[in-house]
Amino acid sequence: MGGGKVISGCTVEGLKFQKGRVSSVQTNIGEISCDMVTLATGVAAQNGLLGCEWNLPMQNKKGLIVQTSPIPALINHILMTNDVHFKQNVDGTLTAGEIFSGDFDENIVALDLASDVLSRISRKLNLSAKLVPSNIKIGTRPVPIDGFPVVGEIEGHKGVFVAVMHSGVTLAPLIGQLLASEMLKASKSPLLGSFRPNRFVN
Repeated sequence: MGGGKVISGCTVEGLKFQKGRVSSVQTNIGEISCDMVTLATGVAAQNGLLGCEWNLPMQNKKGLIVQTSPIPALINHILMTNDVHFKQNVDGTLTAGEIFSGDFDENIVALDLASDVLSRISRKLNLSAKLVPSNIKIGTRPVPIDGFPVVGEIEGHKGVFVAVMHSGVTLAPLIGQLLASEMLKASKSPLLGSFRPNRFVN
């Protein structure tokens, strides 16, 4: 759409600069010319890139996501409660997890935690039938060291922008719009004032 292209199996290895501005992205399938680039690399933001002497200090946290077998349609929006978040998918399954601010206890058995999460949901929805887990995953959440989003141009690296946060799923529509406006119109949004990458000095 609009000339965009998705390239699968392409690993970014570094950035090249000319006269202080990004000029290309080095990848495992060759060099791609550019005049702007956005690093939306999630948990990998802490690793930095060859040619770009900037990396984001992170305190990434593991978390559980569980999917259930289908149930009759009940909700059509995401529910964030004090101890669990969940949504119902179009196929009737529920996708759920613990509230993202907590740390995952490595001593807990994933199946036990998934059962506990589903029990909490059952109580909140007053379900009579038991929710059955069909898929349980432990993932890593991208969390910048101070817990807040990091969005905007990286100081000293003209044309290189970053967008890393938790939760990217819920914030992506707004962040995408604000950052695209900054990149294309060079107009900084006051909404992003407290979340600039220059608050971290490498």
